[in-house]
Amino acid sequence: MYLNMEKIKVVILSDNIDYRLKLREYICSDDMIISGYVGYDENAILKTRGLSPDVLLITYEKNNESTFEICSNIYCIFQM
Repeated sequence: MYLNMEKIKVVILSDNIDYRLKLREYICSDDMIISGYVGYDENAILKTRGLSPDVLLITYEKNNESTFEICSNIYCIFQM
């Protein structure tokens, strides 16, 4: 890792606690840090924007119909 390089900030978008824990195991390193977890709720877009991630990991859960709508809205916000 370069001395002056900041860690890559990762946000996990998931309601599933098992997914969150498993992803945390894989991500922990000298180069990356989990800066937050966001659930699929009415504040998901605002929370994600507030955390300003470099990487957003999204878990797809079949029982959650709003997954693609939330992802589309987050994508639009970060394009600005």
